[in-house]
Amino acid sequence: MLKNWSLIIIGCLILGFQNCGRNGFAPEYNSSSDISPVVAGDAINGDGSTDESSTSPVTAVEIPTSNGPLTVQVDSGKITLIDQQGQNQVIEQACLSAADLSELQSYTKAYNLCSNTRAADFCTQTYTPGYASLIVDGQKLNLGESFDGCGKGLKDFCGTQAESFRGLVSYIVKNFSSMKCQ
Repeated sequence: MLKNWSLIIIGCLILGFQNCGRNGFAPEYNSSSDISPVVAGDAINGDGSTDESSTSPVTAVEIPTSNGPLTVQVDSGKITLIDQQGQNQVIEQACLSAADLSELQSYTKAYNLCSNTRAADFCTQTYTPGYASLIVDGQKLNLGESFDGCGKGLKDFCGTQAESFRGLVSYIVKNFSSMKCQ
């Protein structure tokens, strides 16, 4: 009998913490709009707010791949594949063409980022990894990363610019080995 009650209590505890709806773990939503713009070039603090005094430029874009991260220098277009084992050894290097570099710089010069969250009573506990990171002042700003099903923490380029930038990132990953430096 004691064993049955123990199982029931454990089951209730597991189900009670499943969605974190009202216990402080759920994201807080201050507005009902789906997209919250972040001012162009503003640094984003850990709490999602912006720091308007900082308008630091993007120095690099880091793209995660199965072979290790690709780091693209925004000023030169130099692409470096780093060993994913954490040894920070350069495995391979390549370069963007002038046209591709110009396109990359058009995104990163005045980066307009938006936060896309949905207001909800309950959010799934689904983590979505970012597809690329902007390197600003030595810190990473992960694009496309979300900490739950409602989009908590999600930052990405605004509007159709996000889809277009994802296309450029996919192109770089797909064609990296054929991009030779001249």
